[in-house]
Amino acid sequence: MRLSIAVVFTLAALAGCSESGSGESFPIVLDRTCKPGDAFRVVSEGVVSSTVEGGGVASKSERYEWELECLLEVVEIDEAGMARRLSCTVERLIDRAQRGKELAPAGSRYSLVVNKGFLQFAPGEPLPGDEVQMALTTLLTVGESGLDLEALFGGLPRRIGEKWAADVDRFLNARKAERVELAGSAGAVEGRAVLIGKTEVGGVECIKLEMTVKMTADMGASEWTFSDVVTTIEIEMKVPVDPALPILETAYVSETAMVSPAPPGQAGGDIEMKTRESVETKVEIVEEPSPD
Repeated sequence: MRLSIAVVFTLAALAGCSESGSGESFPIVLDRTCKPGDAFRVVSEGVVSSTVEGGGVASKSERYEWELECLLEVVEIDEAGMARRLSCTVERLIDRAQRGKELAPAGSRYSLVVNKGFLQFAPGEPLPGDEVQMALTTLLTVGESGLDLEALFGGLPRRIGEKWAADVDRFLNARKAERVELAGSAGAVEGRAVLIGKTEVGGVECIKLEMTVKMTADMGASEWTFSDVVTTIEIEMKVPVDPALPILETAYVSETAMVSPAPPGQAGGDIEMKTRESVETKVEIVEEPSPD
C-alpha cells in the first residue's frame, strides 16, 4: 500500500542499527500490498510552519503542531493490491500550537481515497474543517502526496552501506502512466538513498533507509504567481524485511521555498514564501481476534 501515503505501508536515529553482515543484500520494497479488512493503528506527530514576506506588506506566519492517533482500515484495493479507499477513525487529534485544542472528537470517522498517489477525502462524503483536512493529509503522507518512493528508490536488492541515486526516469514514466501532470515547464527531480543497516521494531526484523529528494520547478510565473519552487525532502524509514508487512516507522522533513515576482513598478518587491513540515509516524498492525 502506498501512503507515500506510505504512512501505512511505510525516527529514530542510527542507534540500534547494526551494520554487521555488510555482504547481505535486501530487496527494497516500498510499495506494500494489502487486502480489504487490514487495520492499522497510526500514531503521528507533525509540525508545519509557513512564512510569507515581501510585496510591501507585513510578514505573515502560521504554525501547527498536530498529534494524531487513529485507526486506519483498508476498505478497497486496486488491481495492484494497493489501498484505494480507507476508513480513518480518529482516536485523538489535537493542535499543541493552540494549547492542545481538540480538532476532531474521538470516534470521528472519515472516508479517504488514494487517487494517483494523492490522498484525498472521498467525494460525496461530508468534509471536516480545513485544519482537520490539512492535518490528516499531512500526517498520513510522506513528504508530499504523489511522491512515489517505490519508483524513485525501490526494486533492486541493496547491500548494507550501499548508496544509490534515484531512478528519475522510472519516476517520471510512472507519473506519466498515471496521467499525473508535473507542475512547471522546466522541473527537475533528483535524489539519493542509503541502506544504513538492520534493526528491529517490536521484534520485527527491519532495514533502516535514509532518502533525500529534491524537486525544482519553473512555473512560468506571471505577476504574483509563484515560481522558482524548490522542495527538499529528507526521509528515514524502518522497513520490515518481510515484504508482507507494512512499513513500521517513518520520519521526514520537507522544506519548500518559492518566489512570486512583483509586477513592474510594484513597491515592496517580490513575495517569498517558505514552508517546513516535520512528521514522525509509527504504525502498529491491529490483529484480528482469534476465533473461539
